[in-house]
Amino acid sequence: MGGNEPETANVIRIGVLDNDPFALDAMCAMIAAMSRDLRIVWSTGSPAVAIEHCHNAHTRPDVLVLDMALGGITGADVCRRIR
Repeated sequence: MGGNEPETANVIRIGVLDNDPFALDAMCAMIAAMSRDLRIVWSTGSPAVAIEHCHNAHTRPDVLVLDMALGGITGADVCRRIR
């Protein structure tokens, strides 16, 4: 083995949902700056898109970071729809 392990083995895949584009960009930048082991795999301002990504095995993140007030739907509602 020694050195043949993929670099992405310990990477935490993160999806980010926020309906405020400035907050979305800031959150993604902060997460990316925290560690090389954190990777933003997608970000969106759309709850429907986030739910779709979370239900798809190819785009499902390990962690979802989301705003709790999304204009018409709450973050808790999004989590319920994903579960």
